[in-house]
Amino acid sequence: MKVENPNQNEPKRPGKLLEFDEQTLRANFGRTGFKLKHNLVGHPLLKIPRLVELSTRLPAHHVKFNSGEIPIGTRLYTGVQTGLTAQETIRRINEAHSWMVLKYVEQDPEYAELMNACLDEAQVLTEQVDPGMSRREAYIFITSPDSLTSWHMDPEHSFLLQVAGSKTMFIQSNSILTDRDWEAYYSSGTVPPYREQYRNSAMAYALTKGEGLHVPVTVPHWVENGPEVSISFSVTFRTRSVERKAVVYDVNAYLRNRGVRPRAFGRSALGDSTKVLAFRTLRRARRLLGDKSVTHSGKY
Repeated sequence: MKVENPNQNEPKRPGKLLEFDEQTLRANFGRTGFKLKHNLVGHPLLKIPRLVELSTRLPAHHVKFNSGEIPIGTRLYTGVQTGLTAQETIRRINEAHSWMVLKYVEQDPEYAELMNACLDEAQVLTEQVDPGMSRREAYIFITSPDSLTSWHMDPEHSFLLQVAGSKTMFIQSNSILTDRDWEAYYSSGTVPPYREQYRNSAMAYALTKGEGLHVPVTVPHWVENGPEVSISFSVTFRTRSVERKAVVYDVNAYLRNRGVRPRAFGRSALGDSTKVLAFRTLRRARRLLGDKSVTHSGKY
């Protein structure tokens, strides 16, 4: 197992929610994980009573939870249930042996304000590396001691901010992915299976409260919680380059399923641009024809 190289963060600046080492961000954003500091520990919106209230206001399908005592390779959101309700799980999280995520919490105005305050600070720097921040979203993870978040990938950049407790995130390089893996992920959300050898090759990032971690788009990873209740606030976004890559791989999956052997993403700028234009033209036409399946659904 590889262990992160520590980086020296800049001194904290009053009024900042996120504290970046700017040189580290410029060198590593979108490429590999790196740590940062934040000032959200003790924030009232991220304490258990407020999270119980939030869970009642979110749509039920945006509150996901299951046992935290599961194998690493378990497909996300398919772990066994504990028999507790969402609210009982949060109130009893210390003993519930559970993993929970509150999704798209920016639907709530107070949490949207907190998310945007964080991402406004980040955008000043990320825009210089990967411009066009869009699709801002936020998630809150509430996890019992010694529980596990299973192997998965995410279609957006994120800053995971540890507010309470501790955890270790294991990030595997996405160099393990083939073109067909990319196509399967962007067309249907399929993630290549976990292999035990990844425990030795993944980079391990240990987080305690007050620390954060940049998680690049589509890096396979899993998370092992520490001996205390963990609360993490994740602020996420996409960029023009992220959206472009997603569209090209989705189109390539469509073409391959119809017997065409598509040119891989990045091999031809003109070819990629043609696919993006065709995709967006078709999507616009379907919307004009009243196809409701084209509305925002979590896919690019």
